[in-house]
Amino acid sequence: MKKRERLQLYYTLFTMTVGDPRISPKSIAEYFECSGRGRSPSTYLRHLNTMYKYGISKAPQLTLKSFTGTEIHTYFCERERSIGLQNLLLKLDRDPDVNYAISLSSGKFFITSRNESLNVESFGLKLIETSKMFTPIYTIPKGWNLPMKVAFENVMNSPFKRSKLPRTFYRGLDWDELDWRIYGIIKRNARQKFTVIARNADTMPTTVKKHFYEKILPNSVLINYFFPKGRDSYRQVFLRIESDFECSIIDALKELPCTSYIFPLEKSVILGLFHESITDVLSVIGKMEEKAILDDYLLYNPLACTI
Repeated sequence: MKKRERLQLYYTLFTMTVGDPRISPKSIAEYFECSGRGRSPSTYLRHLNTMYKYGISKAPQLTLKSFTGTEIHTYFCERERSIGLQNLLLKLDRDPDVNYAISLSSGKFFITSRNESLNVESFGLKLIETSKMFTPIYTIPKGWNLPMKVAFENVMNSPFKRSKLPRTFYRGLDWDELDWRIYGIIKRNARQKFTVIARNADTMPTTVKKHFYEKILPNSVLINYFFPKGRDSYRQVFLRIESDFECSIIDALKELPCTSYIFPLEKSVILGLFHESITDVLSVIGKMEEKAILDDYLLYNPLACTI
């Protein structure tokens, strides 16, 4: 199989898991109307695992939508000392109140927590700003077969109109202890076998299946990733923007080859963008400034993060 044909197959497999995170190898084989030697369900399972192994994609993951009572709070911070980065990250990673922390250039930190009063000073950090975070978005890339420079040109050729992302906290999350237990197990890999989840959750596979499809999946966001050259082949920027064109910007980012991460805050949006040249990124930002699409932005390079 030629390289381009293999990438086309990987992208097709990726989009199939977007449509159904638990699609079976048998269903995939039936989609391709394939049977016989070398075309069995196990062949497509091998292609899926190869795609995951090389970081072209990852097994679908889950994250909870923004619900009242389970809000995520974000903390922009600054390091008070210039040494001890590794120890600080380890300390943050061990803290049960910290969901995620990333160290950025210029001594900045971005931390998420369900604790609305996280004491960041106890980590040797100075608080700059705090905000609630709303339901995140993970783009499904359309430019997976394009050079990055061409894809960035397509971003700027996209139509832009004024429209802000919705910022909603849903109500009525009626999860019981078992729902949370199942969610805690399956959120890192939505393709885990129900039998394995049931064993770890101390319940039955049929119970896991019922709770997953009736309660967990409807209240969660599916996280899907695609990186044509493999995740490690790209660099990432952490971009915080203020704009009246939020929805159009997110739609335009779908033109890129790689998945982009979008985290809406109360007054701004965090973008996790993958690229091959910072010059391309700065060029797009500059053009958006010229067209008055961006009101303000802050750009950082990620240095390290918790798991």
